[in-house]
Amino acid sequence: MIKKVSIKEVAKKAGVSVATISYVLNGTGKSKRITEKTIKKAQDAIDELGYVPNVSAINLRSGKTRTIAVIIPDLSSYFFAMILKGIESYARKEKYKVIVYQSGECVENEKEIFEGLLQTTAEGVLFSASLGNKNQCSHIAFLNKKIPVIGFDRILEGLDVPHVVSDDYQAGYKAGHYLLKKWCKHILFLGVDTTVSVYKLRYEGFKKAIEELGNEKVHVTELMCKCDEEYELIIDNAIEAHFDYDGVFSCNEKYTIQLLQKMVSKDRYAKSDSIPIVSFYNYPDVELLTPKIKSIRQQPFEMGEKACSILINKLQQKESMVEVLFEPIVLPCEYDF
Repeated sequence: MIKKVSIKEVAKKAGVSVATISYVLNGTGKSKRITEKTIKKAQDAIDELGYVPNVSAINLRSGKTRTIAVIIPDLSSYFFAMILKGIESYARKEKYKVIVYQSGECVENEKEIFEGLLQTTAEGVLFSASLGNKNQCSHIAFLNKKIPVIGFDRILEGLDVPHVVSDDYQAGYKAGHYLLKKWCKHILFLGVDTTVSVYKLRYEGFKKAIEELGNEKVHVTELMCKCDEEYELIIDNAIEAHFDYDGVFSCNEKYTIQLLQKMVSKDRYAKSDSIPIVSFYNYPDVELLTPKIKSIRQQPFEMGEKACSILINKLQQKESMVEVLFEPIVLPCEYDF
């Protein structure tokens, strides 16, 4: 049986104090004004003896677990996967662990996760509300009284926690403006239930552009999906009908892919390839799409990083809640039109 090395033995080997070894292990050597030479001596002793600190004991003494819970609506989504990647990247740099939960876009699952987090050792929570959450905030607000909660992408009305979001309103406005510049008179708008903040803002921005820059000759056909089960049928109906649209704005990349596939399969390719199609689209394969689209790209990786940095700064008390602010932090979108 291999004998475990104690921190005292490491300190003796390095010729430094136990406290110095502890500072080097937790990465605070420089902030404690320990010289580079001493830090190297300590690290060499740690490496030579193969010392591994007892994380559970450290957490018990400090009352900190350095663990963050992340609640994602849909792990199969490229957008949310990139947000998670940004969260994990920042958390790893700060030596925090990440535990991931998936709500499956179901508010009941979301509530169950939040209730369960009361019994875990997570120090804070990063979350995006499920599509099924129609501004139900009590389960989130209750947990926020115990540990800090930070939202990303979707905002729930009446929930006073910091959020990091995309500039969805401006994106919708720019999409409408672009289609009108292309002299579109009959625009197909593919949207999602506007009780969800991101889709509401995209719709409002788009409508504002139509009101300001359009005229009575511009007609918009709005197709709104309330859930994933509806969107295939709605898009099928749009394609099966007399397809006389001369412009398309899609608020969701999943719906865009379905629309393009149906256009090709229903011999609408010649028509669709000649009309402007604007869509939110975060996948890297946008150049390979047929028909071609004009894309609105968000910054999901940066959104994850920023949300995680706000939470960790709060946990480390580098920022007060007043400094964090409850006004959403808005990240600009990128456009190829």
